[in-house]
Amino acid sequence: IVDICGEIYYSDDCSISWEMFDQYAILERLVEIKSNLPSEGICLGIVCITPGIRSTDNPLNGVSAPFYWDVHTLRALVTEKFKLPLYTENDSNAALLGEMWFGAGRLSNNFVLYNIGKGIGAAACLDGHLLRGFHNSSIEIGHVTINFQGPKCVCGNRGCLELYAGIDNLHENLETFNAQRGKKDSIEAVFMKARGGDIECQSFVQQYAEMVAEGAVILANMFTPEKIVVTTNEAEFIHLQPIVETIKAAIDTRIFSLSEQKIEIEASSLRKNGYLLGAVAVTLKMHFMGV
Repeated sequence: IVDICGEIYYSDDCSISWEMFDQYAILERLVEIKSNLPSEGICLGIVCITPGIRSTDNPLNGVSAPFYWDVHTLRALVTEKFKLPLYTENDSNAALLGEMWFGAGRLSNNFVLYNIGKGIGAAACLDGHLLRGFHNSSIEIGHVTINFQGPKCVCGNRGCLELYAGIDNLHENLETFNAQRGKKDSIEAVFMKARGGDIECQSFVQQYAEMVAEGAVILANMFTPEKIVVTTNEAEFIHLQPIVETIKAAIDTRIFSLSEQKIEIEASSLRKNGYLLGAVAVTLKMHFMGV
């Protein structure tokens, strides 16, 4: 629950597996959230921030959440139960709006948000406006092929960036890393030890950072922004500063027309709160401007 100035009054984390995630789970969460609404003030709407495509078209055959959301059904549930409008937005787009209104993008009309973690996503602000595709989705940088002979991705593509820079691959690499060291550290422990100066863990994090930097170089060449803001999804344990430094080094040596531009790389100070604050921006834009 967030006010129009970006003050977060109530938040709660709840993990639900995709197998258990249906209309009943959504309604249960909404009932709990609504019970925590302050008695004073007016509720302008409910916002659903989701990965993948948000569309009011018919669902794609054989494709379900998190890659495609049936907004018709979701909106009907919310409006019937709570008599409030439902606004939906892609998670990377929402995080970018949060940065535009309340974070690192407030003074920039041209910047890219790079969203790393379990999935790899991005969103772009060009000339002060959120760039939208035909399906109102974000820039699916995670499903850009970086290895034409790579493994098949769940999206249907092959050798996607997400297969190499996503947290799932990091977990697979961790098994080998732990076996070599004779330890059973979690991903969170490895990042914490790297931050504390452990040389081996720092090397592991550096390899991850170099894969993440591949996506940033692609974004830099595509959009030539004045700034790239790096944030996380479902991976709050990631220490962003070494990631940012690795991205800086990659971009400074590898982007096109290097002599004519200098792209600033900045770690988000909002992190997961960027999605909540993006929801504020979505609500205000829709409620007052209808866009």
